[in-house]
Amino acid sequence: KLPDLPPLEAEDLGSLQTIADVIDRLRAGVASSPVPGPKGAQQPEATGQDTLQALLLEIVADKTGYPAEMLELHMALDADLGIDSIKRVEILSVMQDRAPDLPAVEAEEMGRLVTLQDVVDALASAKTTPGAAPRDDRDDSPEERETPAGPLQRMVLRFSELPPAEKRPGLRLPKGAKIHVTDDGAGLSKKIVRELREKGFDPALVALNGQPDVPEDLAGLVIVAPSASSEPDFCKLAFTYAQAAASALRASAQRDGALLATVARLDGGFGLRKPETISNPASGGLAGLVKTAAEEWPEVTCRAIDLAVELGDARPAAERVVEELSASSPIEVGLSEDGAQGLELSDSALPKAAESPALNTDDVIVISGGARGVTARCAIALAAAFQPTLVLLGRSPEPRPEEEWSAALRTEAKLKKALLERADGKLSPKVLQKDYLALMANREMLASMDAMRQAGATVAYRSVDIRDAGAVATALDGVRKEFGAITGIVHGAGVLADRRIEDKTPEQFDAVFGTKVDGMHSLLSATRDDALKTIVFFSSSTARFGRAGQVDYAMANEVLNKTAQVEAANRPECRVAALNWGPWAGGMVTPALRKVFEKEGVGLIELDQGADYLVEEISAKGDRPVEIIVMGPGTHLESAKTWPREPAADLKSSLAFDISVERFPFLASHVIDGKAVLPLAMFMEWMAHAALHEHPGLRFQGIEDLKVFKGVILQNGHSKPLEILTGKARKHGGRDLVPVELRSTAESGGFVLHARAEIVLGTKFGGREPELGDVKLAAYSGSQEEIYDHRLLFHGEDFQGITSVDGCDASGISVSARCAPNPGRWIKDPLRRRWIADPSAIDCAFQALILWSFSQRNAASLPVRFGRYEQFRTAFPKGGVRIAARVNSSSDHNARATIEFLDPKDGSLVARIDDYECVIDASLNEAFQRNELAHESVGG
Repeated sequence: KLPDLPPLEAEDLGSLQTIADVIDRLRAGVASSPVPGPKGAQQPEATGQDTLQALLLEIVADKTGYPAEMLELHMALDADLGIDSIKRVEILSVMQDRAPDLPAVEAEEMGRLVTLQDVVDALASAKTTPGAAPRDDRDDSPEERETPAGPLQRMVLRFSELPPAEKRPGLRLPKGAKIHVTDDGAGLSKKIVRELREKGFDPALVALNGQPDVPEDLAGLVIVAPSASSEPDFCKLAFTYAQAAASALRASAQRDGALLATVARLDGGFGLRKPETISNPASGGLAGLVKTAAEEWPEVTCRAIDLAVELGDARPAAERVVEELSASSPIEVGLSEDGAQGLELSDSALPKAAESPALNTDDVIVISGGARGVTARCAIALAAAFQPTLVLLGRSPEPRPEEEWSAALRTEAKLKKALLERADGKLSPKVLQKDYLALMANREMLASMDAMRQAGATVAYRSVDIRDAGAVATALDGVRKEFGAITGIVHGAGVLADRRIEDKTPEQFDAVFGTKVDGMHSLLSATRDDALKTIVFFSSSTARFGRAGQVDYAMANEVLNKTAQVEAANRPECRVAALNWGPWAGGMVTPALRKVFEKEGVGLIELDQGADYLVEEISAKGDRPVEIIVMGPGTHLESAKTWPREPAADLKSSLAFDISVERFPFLASHVIDGKAVLPLAMFMEWMAHAALHEHPGLRFQGIEDLKVFKGVILQNGHSKPLEILTGKARKHGGRDLVPVELRSTAESGGFVLHARAEIVLGTKFGGREPELGDVKLAAYSGSQEEIYDHRLLFHGEDFQGITSVDGCDASGISVSARCAPNPGRWIKDPLRRRWIADPSAIDCAFQALILWSFSQRNAASLPVRFGRYEQFRTAFPKGGVRIAARVNSSSDHNARATIEFLDPKDGSLVARIDDYECVIDASLNEAFQRNELAHESVGG
């Protein structure tokens, strides 16, 4: 019956006395048997807890080099084993390659798992059911792929003229919205507050002091850069305020909209216009904060404004800022005497090299982070091209010749075993890892420096904390005495500590931001009087585009970018470049991370290719831009990175109508804070309808990556024009994926983007077994009679579909629910005579998560996105469904869950939602109580 069980020898059978003996012997055999082989080999139908443990321990031993006998499941990934976020992704990737039936787990979810046992439990509780169809979105292993051939993509920033703000309306907060404006100490913030108040908002001037007091109903935060003489750590203070405001802003966005905005005082063009006028380039870091927030909080309107210094602090400047905050625009907008301008990328070919070499053997180049990794490879290329003196700065001790006992050992496992033997087995895993990393760092530094010398360079190393300005100055004084004048700087040092804004710790922010920014200031301060020929800052594409989890890295590199603009203006004879590198195929990018970037359409920069490019960039003549974006071959930048002035060219209008309570009476049963709110379930229904309308003959099978940017909200007696646009289908795994957007027309023109997704269409439904059908939950502690009694759920008669709460505890919730009646019962002149999915059942799933958040957090919740909705039949069962939700992670402010819709007759899976995310906020509690439409007088 179970052919994958290991065989038992006859003598083993003779020693078994009881049934329990048989079970124990078989379990022990499974745990010690070979784990599933490489993908493509026959796999066991199910991955049990014991097999998962054995598989995980083997992979951890292989990827960390710890002897397997040292590993115990209670060990902490970070504290005991030193497994960082990058190594976690790699381990998880190998787990999924070795056992393809395991579910996909996001890297950020891995970040919340503390011990090895946590990993096993998470995978075991989420594993797919035996016989489940394999996921068709799994990429081939990265080892089987080749990096696309071709040149690197070199791009520069250009201005794009914007129409006046009054001609770009569409993004507005409701009257009376509470907005905090941080005090810049120079009068501009006060005038912004005055302008906001005159427009009917409720603004307050607040201090940017690291101790923000954020009300639950905050709807807007405007961070204004202080004057040049103000608090030098304001980038961290700005991050701290945004972090504190995250929950309130995300909750407000689901009700009426929310705004996060920053106002920098650079040159009105983010350093591209008049860099010589910039007095405080650190304010450029605010744009990195905003772009990261836009990635992590798509439902919140995010704006980064740069106000030209010459506009001053007069009231007209404040008026222009407030007008821009109300307009539809790109994320980054510069305001100057030239008007409003956005930024856009433009391809830029690398100019030919100058006739005379940029550097020569007399030059002394200081390189931070240059003895290891990507920067070391670039240093080797510089050595080969110019044979200069290279002075490498790093925190590691100066490398020493490797001892004989370790020199011949090449694998991690052998080295750690040898280290353990030399310590008589008394090392803890954490100390063993530290010793191993030190040995490998020393080995890599020796090899890199030897390669530089063989290429013709003179090489020296100085052990120094790049963030310590005094220590750097002392070290470089010694360099001048030994080698002569310093003529170049390459600042390549950097660290990562990926966490979302809400989860980032102050220590993580300091480490990431300080290494880049403080290190840069140390180098510039120590070489202020040197006649430098070149300054190169290793910045990142994260600064240009933003990236979830890297707010500190984005802010730091934006400070580098703007400081480079200032240095270039002040040093006309010096070649200054801030290279916004995309990811490299080496260093911190493991094969597992390569797979992640490939899914995002981001090509990787090969080590030799990137190093050679650096030499070419330094050597180029003619037009030499300061900020340069360098991406790997095959990169496809998302259209979402640019502002849609008009509907995107590849989207066309497929469905348009006016929505009102009169025509859609069900809206009267979905009211929050006195206003009708279009349910997310109806977003899904109408987006599916539009996709099917444009692709007749196919069946609706699901939705991918649904993001809600702004709710569709109606005042009583009002109507709103809605439009659904669809694009050309793309083939993926035998299915058609149709891009869809839901928009509305603003009162004075323009459009508001409410949601974006891809609709999955096909010809045959797939099959999948449920995972949550047999999950046992504790009894629900609340009163079932009070669910719809104006105390918890706000839903009116049409959406009161939950008939019972079958169980609820910290791990999840299970409810029984009715399905929706005929569309004609809810809508006058409906689009279809039957539902494509089932808006009542789907909404009841979201209601169930509200009950869960009340039960566990004493606060309401609202959905903001989900990764995937799959439907396995044409229609939901008429008799209703059972809904089971497993909460995969949660905090005081959000939760993520897996939801299954089950047929109560046979337990079969009707539909499933993966990676559901909701925002949790107590300020919603009171809004839920006001669940009747407010009446307005005519013209009111």
